[in-house]
Amino acid sequence: MPPSETLVALTARAYSVAITAAQSAADLIMGAKSALERTIACERELDELDREIDERVATEIAHASVEQVREKLACLKCMIDLERVGDLLVAFATRADAVRARLDMQDRRDLGDMLAVLARMLGDTDAAFSARDHARALQVRAPTARWTGCTT
Repeated sequence: MPPSETLVALTARAYSVAITAAQSAADLIMGAKSALERTIACERELDELDREIDERVATEIAHASVEQVREKLACLKCMIDLERVGDLLVAFATRADAVRARLDMQDRRDLGDMLAVLARMLGDTDAAFSARDHARALQVRAPTARWTGCTT
């Protein structure tokens, strides 16, 4: 893979791992025994991807055009957010595992639905990033507005 595509490929991998982490957390809510371990494994992989991007970004930026610098910085920003998503999903999954038996079925369904929205938003964001489609990226916020009552 050409060095100019490395950060983009690592970022695409990070989106995939974050989606898997959200899906694993949803599986945990519904009682899958190995889902906590899968969520933790995803978070560890996101940490590794974050470190790899951090190590590569300065060198790649030093040898890039202005347009490529923007793309590489976008990769860095995405990775920071995806690594944080992984951290939050592990915190959620750990707590959910501890209290799952006390949750009623409707609460489990609601949490599963929220995690499905998160996974879908991550997938849509990944698609927008891959296509370099700014309008599509902004549309990803629409489900958030419905859940929080925001209008923009």
